[in-house]
Amino acid sequence: MFGKRSPSPPAVDPALARRIQKAVEHRPAPKTPVERAPRTPLYKQGELRLGSGARIVVAIKNVSATGAMVEFMGRGALPDRVELVAPALRLVRPALVVWQEDGAAGLAFLEI
Repeated sequence: MFGKRSPSPPAVDPALARRIQKAVEHRPAPKTPVERAPRTPLYKQGELRLGSGARIVVAIKNVSATGAMVEFMGRGALPDRVELVAPALRLVRPALVVWQEDGAAGLAFLEI
């Protein structure tokens, strides 16, 4: 405008252009979902035993050979490792807390 020339765009290195194009075109393969063991829905009382010795009463909502979902009162965060005890199910299993949200948690049983 008004007689001024706009600057010419900088020269692009062809090798860099190919690398950028390759990165843009690369799409990682979709992750295959991990197969979960069949879950049995239920509603049984149990408790979580924490490493500190504390115990939290829980409602076991479903259980499988590899884990369980529990609900509990309170919004406090659980530690990474707990022990799930459910006398009615004859269950005493150490577990990892895989997820937790609003008084519910998913547990993955550890090998004994």
